Amino acid sequence: MNSPVNRSRLTEMYQQLRVCVWPHINWTQPEHRARDLVQEVFSRAHENMTKALSTVCAGSTSSPQVDTFRRRALENLQMVLLHSSKQQVCVKAFPSLSGPELDLASECYWLGCLMALHSPPLHPDWDRGSGLVFPRDIREIRTKR
Repeated sequence: MNSPVNRSRLTEMYQQLRVCVWPHINWTQPEHRARDLVQEVFSRAHENMTKALSTVCAGSTSSPQVDTFRRRALENLQMVLLHSSKQQVCVKAFPSLSGPELDLASECYWLGCLMALHSPPLHPDWDRGSGLVFPRDIREIRTKR
């Protein structure tokens, strides 16, 4: 598939965030606060996208055409997010953040939404990177769609 949000591209974007973006965010608080914020933001992104998907995918499939339109709706939502301002997307979910917290949350929420919309959804592997702000790997989340 030639999607700009396929698994390999999302993995690349996550690694870019982990290796290149995070070190340049002017974070002055303890690292555990960054880890907690990153986990919360990725979780909220997954929850919010799951709610959006449940609206699009509600009801039983009545025809192959309905499946096609649902798939296109999902792809369109991914493209809207991909081309949206990261901070505008994040501010709606985390209106109280500012400064370095907003910078970090914006990057994570935007990417977390894209990862949550992937089929199957992707998420940082918190189990294998428990002490890190950004675990090294991402993994699939097994859900029904």
